[in-house]
Amino acid sequence: LVMLVLTQMATGLFAAAAISRTAELPLAAAGFLALNAGLFAAVFHLGRPLGAWRFFLGLRTSWMSREILAFSAMATVAAPAVGASFLFPGTAISFAMNAVTALLGVVSVFTSAMIYIDTRRALWAPAHSFGRFYGTTALLGAAASAIVFGALGFGSAMKIALAVSILAHALLLAGAFVPFERTKLSTLTLRHFLPWLVPARTVLFILATAASLLAFHAWPFAIGAFLTSFASQILERYAFFTTVRAPKMPGGI
Repeated sequence: LVMLVLTQMATGLFAAAAISRTAELPLAAAGFLALNAGLFAAVFHLGRPLGAWRFFLGLRTSWMSREILAFSAMATVAAPAVGASFLFPGTAISFAMNAVTALLGVVSVFTSAMIYIDTRRALWAPAHSFGRFYGTTALLGAAASAIVFGALGFGSAMKIALAVSILAHALLLAGAFVPFERTKLSTLTLRHFLPWLVPARTVLFILATAASLLAFHAWPFAIGAFLTSFASQILERYAFFTTVRAPKMPGGI
């Protein structure tokens, strides 16, 4: 849960840093912190963390090995990107470094989704997995960026970021209500065993939207918009894992 949400948020922040010409340093620094926090959290879901260095042995067949490689590449470039944003702000150098980091993040999120898509489980189909993962990237990247823009006094940029976050949040929440026939058992699981989850996400969306609108007048409300959005995505990812139907091993085994 934590690893996926944080690394996707980091990708969104580096994308914002590449787009921004005035707040790239704090955005890149926030992305760097989120990325490393996410990668640190990843250690705790590995069966044998000390053997992670052997990931390259599975690059030809394993999406998890490819995910490790992609995030390792992203983490390698992220620190120089922050340095470039500090030493050469507003230049082609800092733009290129942040853009490359964001691009590697997009590739990394792709590999994260493919780990689940490759199981061929209905709930983890490409439309569901890519939509959720890249939706979180846009939502949390924009919501976190709004705090930075607001604190620095860039009102117009903050309003755009908040608008993006509200739209992404609405689309992600709408996905929880759509009755997919292929995911009927997952939908029933959600309704009967986790009846509180969708209402909770709905309340968080309302609170995030209200805080975003209030932030147009007082930027500290953007912090509340981010926190409620982050909580919503933790719940979304919880549902992603707990409601999936896995009757047998993947691949017909």
